[in-house]
Amino acid sequence: MNAPPATTLAWDSDFFGCRVARADSSRLTADSLEQLLQWCRTERVDWLYFLADSDDRDTVMLAESAGFHFVDVRLELELTLATRPRRQAAERAGVRIRPATAADLGALRPMAADVHTDSRYFFDARVPTERARALYETWIERSVTSNFANVVLVAEVDGAAAAYITGRLDRDASASIGLIGVGEPARGLGIGTALVQALLDWAESQGAARATVVTQGRNVVAQRLYQSAGFRTRAAFLWYHFWPARGRTIAQSPALSAR
Repeated sequence: MNAPPATTLAWDSDFFGCRVARADSSRLTADSLEQLLQWCRTERVDWLYFLADSDDRDTVMLAESAGFHFVDVRLELELTLATRPRRQAAERAGVRIRPATAADLGALRPMAADVHTDSRYFFDARVPTERARALYETWIERSVTSNFANVVLVAEVDGAAAAYITGRLDRDASASIGLIGVGEPARGLGIGTALVQALLDWAESQGAARATVVTQGRNVVAQRLYQSAGFRTRAAFLWYHFWPARGRTIAQSPALSAR
């Protein structure tokens, strides 16, 4: 029996209140596309994520011809920690970087809801804005209170959490940056740079040899931040969302009113 062409995503399905899946391959042929569409019909998928190789013309043309909607450019960057630029972050009066605690969530949740609007969830008009905001509120909360992240650092300004960064240790002797967010009042102070440096210091202390991060093609500010820390782009992909015509949307889902 052939392996299925996609995987149902239980957490995403529960959160968004509709059946969500992700295609397992980043390339399409006419045959594999038909298999994928048939699988979506059989599995009653409401929303399919497809991450396409950006350099495969046939894949892009097939996806677009089938009604897949382009929503994002995914940029993957990497850095060898031993050769990273060693920059001393400027010290500022009243600014302190420390591990996050549950007591910070009152500040971090609304911050997360506001600062990730470059993501594909906000770009897709079929995703209600309140659901996209709630996704990042939940993401930062799980990062602080569970093992969703191995470390969460906050920049405390005048005694209050004003920015954050999350990180994980991966199995291949690398560390990855998850979320980074700087609240509006703290922007322009170099806090993002200081948080990235602190996260990389933590990664080295944990024995990681390299670091990776993913950002959006439309998020030029984040790209410049990571490039200034020594990261270089290693791959680019195209995110597509496909909504089979079954008449159901996230906004009609009963899960919305329950959250």
